[in-house]
Amino acid sequence: MPVEWDVDDSMISLRMTGEYEVRDIKSAFLTALDDARAVSVKGLLFDVSGSESLKERYATDVIDVGNFLASHHNRFNNRIALVAATDFGYGMMRLGSAALQTHGVVNRVFRDAAEARVWLTEGKDEE
Repeated sequence: MPVEWDVDDSMISLRMTGEYEVRDIKSAFLTALDDARAVSVKGLLFDVSGSESLKERYATDVIDVGNFLASHHNRFNNRIALVAATDFGYGMMRLGSAALQTHGVVNRVFRDAAEARVWLTEGKDEE
């Protein structure tokens, strides 16, 4: 599946790999929220490091996903770590970060998923 989700270490993880549609992200996220382990999570890890589709997305798609995730902020402790391995992906996640910030969602963009997990676990709000 191109959008994988998991709930572990008190966080929800969404990993986009290969080809997928925006609706796949939304569907996987909502499914993750329905998981019994998704109660009192510390944050959401949103990883596009393996994405092939991101390079085909419009900025409005990234903003749309950011707004959608922000609308559920209370379900993931109002914290998102965005992860991207490429420069292009990093830039697109910065755009998503700006959308999240307009809703008051605490977020940060990373190049490494392990660092992102530490940030979510520690709960520090500074960039």
